[in-house]
Amino acid sequence: MDKQQMKAIVVKYREYLPEPARTLYDVLGFEGLCELSELYGGGTLYISKQASMFTHCMHQSLVDEYDGANQSDLSKKYGVCRRTVYNLVERQMHSKRKRKELLQKPVTSSRA
Repeated sequence: MDKQQMKAIVVKYREYLPEPARTLYDVLGFEGLCELSELYGGGTLYISKQASMFTHCMHQSLVDEYDGANQSDLSKKYGVCRRTVYNLVERQMHSKRKRKELLQKPVTSSRA
């Protein structure tokens, strides 16, 4: 049976999909559910809460907007304390320094 035939059957008999497949079908649609099944079918998939799922993106956005004088504005915008703004920026700077040090380290030969 091809995908279009299966889609027609699923659309007609949606209520017979087991949970959570029915909810995923309602949210993702047939194509999205098929893709999810192909990627993770038979395995366990943990989906974190939305707030924690997007935290790293939010932190990077905050760091990108930091200009050295807008700590208070950023803390209000992102709903974090000023110390958190400082810590995120400092962590980013530390990571960049570490990467730079690693790239500048001379490569030594392990051969004798």
